[in-house]
Amino acid sequence: SLGRVLVIGAGYQGEGVVRALGAERNRLGVQSITLSSRNSETGQKQAKILSDLYGLDVRYTQNIREGFETIFTATTSSTPVLTREDLFS
Repeated sequence: SLGRVLVIGAGYQGEGVVRALGAERNRLGVQSITLSSRNSETGQKQAKILSDLYGLDVRYTQNIREGFETIFTATTSSTPVLTREDLFS
């Protein structure tokens, strides 16, 4: 069971992950999907678009330390988007 899922990245890669999770949410045991992005305005807009487009409840957060069971990084960032402290604090 994937439980509470965080997807880091609000671009096309993040959309693909959300779409796949939504399609298989029951089989994978997805309880919730939360999206995070460096740009909060973009992230909030994309969460709403994905919710409407796929009939999911996709939320937005800037706090990636909320206690997610599963984290997907879906970004082309050339610098790390997660640190050890983010995962183990």
